[in-house]
Amino acid sequence: MENKEYQVVTSPSAARHLIQRGMRVVDIKPSKFDAKQTVFVFDNTAEFQEMYHTELEKVKAAKEII
Repeated sequence: MENKEYQVVTSPSAARHLIQRGMRVVDIKPSKFDAKQTVFVFDNTAEFQEMYHTELEKVKAAKEII
């Protein structure tokens, strides 16, 4: 598995939480697959990976409740 310099986040709520926790956004752009959706590009650091997986689990848990 290659080590990517950037990580794309497709969930706006997860991206918002990551931004609030100080993660650096490199770019915000329309999705290649659906122009109505936005993707958020973050620096892929070890700290980002830890927070990303935590936020991803929270988003998945919230969707299960609904």
